[in-house]
Amino acid sequence: MTTSGPAVGQQGIEPESGDTPVPESGTRVILVLGPPGAGQPALGRWLEQLGLPVVGSGPNAEASTDIARDHDPASVVVVAWRSPEATVASLATEGIDPAHAVALWEAHLVDALRGASGLPLFGLDVDQMTTTLTPLVEFLAGLGITVPGDAVDGGRSAAAEIEAAASAGASAPGTAVDPELAALTEAIRARLAPVLAAAAGAHATWEAPADLALGPTSGALLAAHRAAHRAALDAVAAWAAVHEAQLAAQDAKAAVEREHRELVGPDPLHYAELRRELWRLRDEFAGIVAGRTNYHTAWMRADSARLANEQRVADLLVQLDQLHSMRAQRDELRRERDEILGSERWRIGGLVLSPFARLRRSSPR
Repeated sequence: MTTSGPAVGQQGIEPESGDTPVPESGTRVILVLGPPGAGQPALGRWLEQLGLPVVGSGPNAEASTDIARDHDPASVVVVAWRSPEATVASLATEGIDPAHAVALWEAHLVDALRGASGLPLFGLDVDQMTTTLTPLVEFLAGLGITVPGDAVDGGRSAAAEIEAAASAGASAPGTAVDPELAALTEAIRARLAPVLAAAAGAHATWEAPADLALGPTSGALLAAHRAAHRAALDAVAAWAAVHEAQLAAQDAKAAVEREHRELVGPDPLHYAELRRELWRLRDEFAGIVAGRTNYHTAWMRADSARLANEQRVADLLVQLDQLHSMRAQRDELRRERDEILGSERWRIGGLVLSPFARLRRSSPR
């Protein structure tokens, strides 16, 4: 089994190199996709133990589903997911902040479900895996795949392994939860809930909804992180180039010193020329060191820009929450106004007071 880690280049993590081995045509293969923290490695090992060829595992849906679609017969896609909190816990060990991890949770699921259009699909909520093992095995058998009789027992072992890994990476009790992160997580969870409910279970041919796309909040978060990540990589590459130039200058200096020791003779003129060449090379070396310092300063500025982008994204999320609150207050005021205008008491009061109002308008002041 080839595991392609979190390699969604357009979502903020660069794709990993390497080709996925594909069995010969005529053998139906299995793809296991989904966001990090959903237990894809354990599911892949379970399917391989059943004798099923797994050609890909992980969230790299774009490349994997192209392989599956070109294969004859078409491959089966298993999209596995857990809660966004599981992805946050899984990516925390890699230094990815929670807001970025929640955005990646949405991005991986959107890519996987869109990429699986036109293919047999089984949507697997890993938190309910023990109740869906039998339907999954029946689904594979219905596609003509030979499944051993003890397949469900092996699936229970995989579910236990996933649950043990999740328990080991869970946050300690009493850990404070950021209210803004909780609101963002709930908003993205609610956004994908109808799609995941539709995708759950067996589908002989899955058709993704036409409007399935990455949400604007996740798109903004991933774009900001991707820009900062690339800026940092450019600064590191520049620093490496300066460092290589510095090493080359040191080698040249050492070579000149060796020639100096070999060629210096009794002629004082010749000795003076070599001294001047040595001083010139030392000046060049000092200039390269100064250039390395300048590139390091540029890297620090790029890192400051990344932090500023992250703060700007956080400010935008706060403004978005304020706008939602103001909109809810406006809708509540409109509802109360409509209830008053449509009430029986309002209409009766209008009929009683209308003669006095006409009299008041007609009487001179």
